[in-house]
Amino acid sequence: MVATQARAEQTGIVTACEPPHYFRAAFDDPPHPTSTVLVDVVPGHDETHLILTHGGIRHSLLAQFDTLWMGALDRLRQVVEGRAPATAPRYLPKSAGGAG
Repeated sequence: MVATQARAEQTGIVTACEPPHYFRAAFDDPPHPTSTVLVDVVPGHDETHLILTHGGIRHSLLAQFDTLWMGALDRLRQVVEGRAPATAPRYLPKSAGGAG
């Protein structure tokens, strides 16, 4: 599940998973266009790199998804570096077991 804004979501299904190296999820949730998210985890010498590739996004939505993913990855960095607590989302959609 990807929450693209408050009370907006797209639900995907994991189509490939090779822990701890990568996973791929397909999003085919009308009326949204079909897209695929691939997350690669690449160990480095002193740090680990996370490469996120989101394909199949309409050109008109690129800026919106860029903002979404940059915010999510920045938040992840803050948690990993201990600069922010790892807190549960305030809003959990019904598809993820929340009240919606």
